[in-house]
Amino acid sequence: MSKFLALVLILDLLSTREPILLTTEKIPDEMYWQRCCTDLLSSFDPSRHGDSYKRLFLEKHLQKCIERFVPQQTDLFDIKDLLAVMEPYIKRLEITELLPPTLMLVSNDLMALILIK
Repeated sequence: MSKFLALVLILDLLSTREPILLTTEKIPDEMYWQRCCTDLLSSFDPSRHGDSYKRLFLEKHLQKCIERFVPQQTDLFDIKDLLAVMEPYIKRLEITELLPPTLMLVSNDLMALILIK
């Protein structure tokens, strides 16, 4: 079996749910990224992403992470780690909404204790 055929077989068997921090830099194969899009995205059009399934998947993934980010609640380091790895592949994001910070409701009794300290 040739190295190429073995690589194709391995990529075909590789789960589309592997950690994105590992697969982004290690897997250039468009067929793998096309499978990721098919398995994990509800709709997609690679022509809007430079005809690249990898770019499409990474842009959509980062977009979702940013849209679900809650200031002062979500760990910013998760997004920073993604940005460090994805930066070469991200050209355009379509952010449709940003979430506001969540406010903690504090009872009057607890507020009195906080003010005393």
